[in-house]
Amino acid sequence: MTSLATLDRPLYAAALAAEYLAVPKATLNYWLEGGERNGVAYEPVVRQAATGSSELTWGEFVECWYVRQYRRVHEVPMADIRHLIVRLRDELGLAYPLAHKKAYVAAGKKLAFKIQQDDGLNQRSWMVVTEPDGQLGLSTVAESFLSEVVFADDGDRAAVQISPDGPNSPVAIRPDIAFGSPTVSGIRTENLAELVDAGEEMEVVAADFGIREGDLRAALAYEWRRSQLSAA
Repeated sequence: MTSLATLDRPLYAAALAAEYLAVPKATLNYWLEGGERNGVAYEPVVRQAATGSSELTWGEFVECWYVRQYRRVHEVPMADIRHLIVRLRDELGLAYPLAHKKAYVAAGKKLAFKIQQDDGLNQRSWMVVTEPDGQLGLSTVAESFLSEVVFADDGDRAAVQISPDGPNSPVAIRPDIAFGSPTVSGIRTENLAELVDAGEEMEVVAADFGIREGDLRAALAYEWRRSQLSAA
């Protein structure tokens, strides 16, 4: 399965994607489909246009992972983020520009910086910033995103993995494993947590699945936190 086919592949129902992204479903739907607020119509943030589909492709999920970082920053104008995505999509010729390494290397950074300046985007939504030495660097949001996303080393260098708990955690989300569910060593974290929650000893579960107990603990920490967020 090629990277491009993977990016285009419908993978998640919106409710499940919202759970993995840790954002309200209504927020995710706004990013995907746009909507009306206070009598004002807003275009989608991630999609080129509203499709009416409640399924997300892997490419859309990865781009939503980038956009979700901005929810942690107050008063970030989503219209500016959408504008940046649209321009990058058009000028890089990529359906999912934020799901490609190309957007974050030298030429991509120069393009993003030019778009930000020429179009007067709010600095809180910038992807590229100027370092003290004058070189172009990535914003805190972009750096945070890149710390959690793995890109293919060859081909079109599309995103192939998200590490929801960061690069030092064994928990991974991959479109080609377990239908995009969070896993540890290819084993669904949800299944591991269910066994431990049912009373199985951790060392027994780890031995049965042939994984390290530390990796099991990471899976449990991820699932228990996800459950708390879902219940909130």
